[in-house]
Amino acid sequence: MKLHQILYTLPVMLMGVSPSMAQEEASGSLALEEIVVTALKRATNIQDTPLSISAVSGDMLERIGADDIVDYFATVPGLSIVDQGPGERRLVIRGINGVGEAQVGLYYDETYVTGAPGAEADSGARQPDFKLIDIARVEVLKGPQGTLYGSGSVGGTVRVITNKPNVDEFEGFVEGDLSTTTGGGEGWGLNAMANAPLVEGKLGMRVVGYYRNEDGFIDNVPLNTENINDEETWGGRVALRLQAAENLTIDAKVMLQRTDSGGRPEFFPSIGDLKTDRVTQEFLIDDSEIYNLTVDWEFDDFQLVASTSYYERFVEFNFDTTPFIAGFDNAGICGLRAGHACSDGELAAHSDYINGLLPATVKQPQNVNNWTNELRVNSTGEGPLYWTLGLFTESRESDLKSQVLAATPNGLAREPFEYIFFREATEKVDQLSLFGEVTYDVTEDLSITGGMRWYDYDKTNTGKTNVGFALVNAPAGPAPDGDASQKGTIFKGNISYHVNDDVLLYGTVVEGFRLGGANQSVFVEVPAQFGPDSVTNYEIGAKTNLMDNRIKLNVALFKMVWDNMQVGGTTPDGAFAFIGNAGKAAVDGIEVEFDAQATDRLLISGGMTIQNARLTEDQIDENGDFEAPGVKGDRIPRVPRFMANLAVDYGWTMSDDMEGFARLDYNYMGSRNSTLSTTDEFFLNIEDYSMFNASVGITMDGWRASLYAKNLFNKRAQSNRGNDDFTAQSIFTMRPQTFGLKIRRDF
Repeated sequence: MKLHQILYTLPVMLMGVSPSMAQEEASGSLALEEIVVTALKRATNIQDTPLSISAVSGDMLERIGADDIVDYFATVPGLSIVDQGPGERRLVIRGINGVGEAQVGLYYDETYVTGAPGAEADSGARQPDFKLIDIARVEVLKGPQGTLYGSGSVGGTVRVITNKPNVDEFEGFVEGDLSTTTGGGEGWGLNAMANAPLVEGKLGMRVVGYYRNEDGFIDNVPLNTENINDEETWGGRVALRLQAAENLTIDAKVMLQRTDSGGRPEFFPSIGDLKTDRVTQEFLIDDSEIYNLTVDWEFDDFQLVASTSYYERFVEFNFDTTPFIAGFDNAGICGLRAGHACSDGELAAHSDYINGLLPATVKQPQNVNNWTNELRVNSTGEGPLYWTLGLFTESRESDLKSQVLAATPNGLAREPFEYIFFREATEKVDQLSLFGEVTYDVTEDLSITGGMRWYDYDKTNTGKTNVGFALVNAPAGPAPDGDASQKGTIFKGNISYHVNDDVLLYGTVVEGFRLGGANQSVFVEVPAQFGPDSVTNYEIGAKTNLMDNRIKLNVALFKMVWDNMQVGGTTPDGAFAFIGNAGKAAVDGIEVEFDAQATDRLLISGGMTIQNARLTEDQIDENGDFEAPGVKGDRIPRVPRFMANLAVDYGWTMSDDMEGFARLDYNYMGSRNSTLSTTDEFFLNIEDYSMFNASVGITMDGWRASLYAKNLFNKRAQSNRGNDDFTAQSIFTMRPQTFGLKIRRDF
């Protein structure tokens, strides 16, 4: 039996459909729906796009009950998340994971969004997550996308494409959601969309709104409080579309979201399952706003797109720092403060001083605002030459107030504030880029693509210490200004060949880069600045359509080389973090993704990723500014070797006006290391997990009702683990078993 016959026969037999029956149905129109993407910044069929890309349609997001990235990432091979709860999520594609700016570019339509750097200059760990309501599709581009998408796309790019206003018809929906979580409480949500043509055929408006209220499932033992990690989110968007002419479209959009969370999904096994011993209240406030104006003007042979976006995000983190401050109750710190070895009496006085600061909390408001502009022109003709040229500018400013405060017995900051430490920092980024890609059809089947991006950026840091850190004799005062600037050029080469109408082969070499920067200097010597790092991807792939386009099977083999890695370091006392450049890494892997339309009612989808992400040389800082722990062969932290997913989606007719549907999703996440080396004293194994989600429902005359289960078998799925000098081992977990009911009315 040939490979394509095996690939076809296996899924249909798994569902109890005989190969002969399936073959009979193959003569009908059961082909998979074609998906058009804009990953190349022009519309292309996904199966004719010579790069590794996954697309999740809005209909599929609805079927799997996904309203944020935590729900849909499991359906995409190669995409994972380092998840520490709302406001603290890092996207990872193909194992490129580390500190600093984001390594996966995140876009909502034409708007690039990012997190604030925070005290650790680690904005990539805090990528925003707007709810996915009324979405056209999500595109996940794997591997560096530096030529078209610029900085921050060294691992890949995620693009969320919203539904645009319809200028011809009224339409809308209302959807309600009720749920209950095992070990937690109840939740509810409401979504709504209304679209209206204000001037038929010319001007349309689309309004989306949503609200979420989810109870927590973590209990705080010292504070005697249950379900502390509750989450309340509300938001929406208003979009206007002006069809000024047949070839001229102007889109304006506002997106807003506010999240209030009572704490992280973190528990301490030593205390008990889903229980924490934090002695101060940990909560989050997260406000995000996007404003965008896009002009799309089509001419006979080319298309011009001009887009301007303003993005603003305010986040306030509040977290317990009691174990950290308590760790200064020792003779060494006492001697540092006194300037000599402490006597017994001085040690006792020092202990009293430390205890007087406890409990202690951190209140850390952060703000980032970013104005980005892009002007690009691309060809629209029939070939043989296709081209895209563009200009990109970015002006970003972020600020931070890091306040370490004495707290009350109920876990809130004392008022008026009693400062243990207080510093402020501001970071500014100005960037200019020119980019282009050209594709030439050498023959009807053979195409060659070349791309380039030139970038020029300047990054500056300013700051001051308002209240010195007395525990380490660190005085108040201004911090030295930091400045970093860099110019560079990256390239892309691609060759693709259509063996026939159903098989596309491609090979690519493409580079991606990430901005360097200046460290927020505090009191001790740290590297003044760190340079950009880069990833080069070497990839060959095949995109195939089998059985009269009823099976889609895509395979990619890749090798990612990560140079001049940005790595995190800490000051000798462990109090402050900084970034330097040291070492080199590589990720070798294979990705497989398939969709099989087994019958007109049965769709089976799945995929897997096998990857080996490790250091290929020791992390040695050539300038001698710091020591990094990694040695050749160490695995990149928080990256699994193996991931897999499988989904079965089935529908049936119940009556003339009633349809039934059922879906089962399975996701496997392999084990991960918490540190580079397994011999590190703080090493933890982040355990593998298997997760099942399921739903069943009916549709009838514009109504849709479904029952769903997330984490069906109540697995304690570990999204991350923590361990340091001052804190016991903790586990960040996915939401436990949750059952819910959704009812939707379309009109």
